[in-house]
Amino acid sequence: MAFRDVTLPAIAPAVASGFLFAWVRSFEEFVRAYFVSGTTDVLTTEMYALLAYGTAPKLNVIATLVLFVLAVVLAVAMTAGDVVSAVTAGE
Repeated sequence: MAFRDVTLPAIAPAVASGFLFAWVRSFEEFVRAYFVSGTTDVLTTEMYALLAYGTAPKLNVIATLVLFVLAVVLAVAMTAGDVVSAVTAGE
């Protein structure tokens, strides 16, 4: 109960921001994903294939969806976690 009531609320913003940062950084790791993926298609290699073979409209849709999901997650986090007052330190 102490973890749920005390520790988890204290570390939740850090865990969420770490998750979002790792998710965004995963798009930069194309070379690693390309060599390690094997027969599995991951999003970064799929986006590269769309770009290399000239089907840019599909890539535009994927990029828009990624940005939309990220914006929704951040908006929910800011309203649910009261991030604004935490960042401004109650000023």
